[in-house]
Amino acid sequence: MSEKQTKQRLLDAAEELFAVKGFSHTSMREITCQAEANLASVNYYFGSKENLIMEILERKLIPINEKRLACLEQIREKAKQSGTPLAVSEIISAFMDPTVQLMNSGKNGQNFLAIMAQVHISKNNVIRNLFMKLIGPIFNKFYEELIEAMPDISKETVLMRFTFVIGAMIHTIMMTIHATSEGNGHPITKNSWEADVLKNELIGFATRGMG
Repeated sequence: MSEKQTKQRLLDAAEELFAVKGFSHTSMREITCQAEANLASVNYYFGSKENLIMEILERKLIPINEKRLACLEQIREKAKQSGTPLAVSEIISAFMDPTVQLMNSGKNGQNFLAIMAQVHISKNNVIRNLFMKLIGPIFNKFYEELIEAMPDISKETVLMRFTFVIGAMIHTIMMTIHATSEGNGHPITKNSWEADVLKNELIGFATRGMG
């Protein structure tokens, strides 16, 4: 097995275990066992558990953020050509769409969404700081766009409402994944909560909530 394959297997194993058991309840030995690698390999490739978590966040969040920025640039160009301001719904859609689409990307995508939910509620400052290094600049970018699109609402209120929007997105996605994967009798079903349906409803709800 090549070094690249070993590192990839460690990342895949860690992502799956973190999604199911959480960061604090997953040991490095469990990760190496599932990846069929030796314990020393984790230190060799990552140096620490925190660095391993950082690489897991980076390999999904960086592409998501790139898609968000690409979507934002597209709607900016469209608005420029038409001579109209950016719509709040378009800004929210550009932010949400790359994340919601992970629901249709199989088990790996859903595992990462589960990790994102844990990060948002984690009391571990190291993990939260790692996450904020990646998401902070993107959050600020979209926050600034929303301020410009909502000139009659104070910056503080826009910030508060955007925070509510992100919370609603994370909660709804995780509730949907749990309900459709566990078969627990919840009224949510895969047929009625496909990613496109969920995205459209979330965007409509968030846009009205932003005011």
